[in-house]
Amino acid sequence: MENRKKRYAARIVMLLSMLLIALRGGDCLSAEPEHGPAPQSDAIHQMESQIFSEVNAVRQKHDRPKLTENPTLHAIARDYSRQMIRKEFFSHTGPSGLTVADRIQAAGVSFRMVGENLAMTENVDRPAEGLVADWMESPPHRKNILEGEYTQTGVGVWKEKGLYYFTQIFFRPLDAE
Repeated sequence: MENRKKRYAARIVMLLSMLLIALRGGDCLSAEPEHGPAPQSDAIHQMESQIFSEVNAVRQKHDRPKLTENPTLHAIARDYSRQMIRKEFFSHTGPSGLTVADRIQAAGVSFRMVGENLAMTENVDRPAEGLVADWMESPPHRKNILEGEYTQTGVGVWKEKGLYYFTQIFFRPLDAE
């Protein structure tokens, strides 16, 4: 009974914190369906799919299990890319201090493991081309791509004024064995 009270109190504190962030205009999730915006266009959606496919091809080449797509993670990733471009920052930590773990929890999703890769380009004809190869050259990004414990992913791309921001979330649900 005591543990139940503690969990309930922790949830209340988390909800109040999210409300406070929302009132301050922080980097909380948008009020759009599934915790974020839909792809801006078919071309943007194709970029997201391309990155997903290329990451899985790299994982397969390195004898790692394929990741499955998670629509909620796509929406959270897309929303974060949009926030970064509109609030003019580029970081794994948003302006109000929220991390990818905080953003996932704010969406009501429990996880065992979570990671994130970010990228941005400006005035490039094919912004997603070579992105995964570039990530593979960076040890922290490579580690996320090749982590065998991750089972799901979501990719979000946002474009404004010639800028493209990319977010990929790597995820293992709490209930995964």
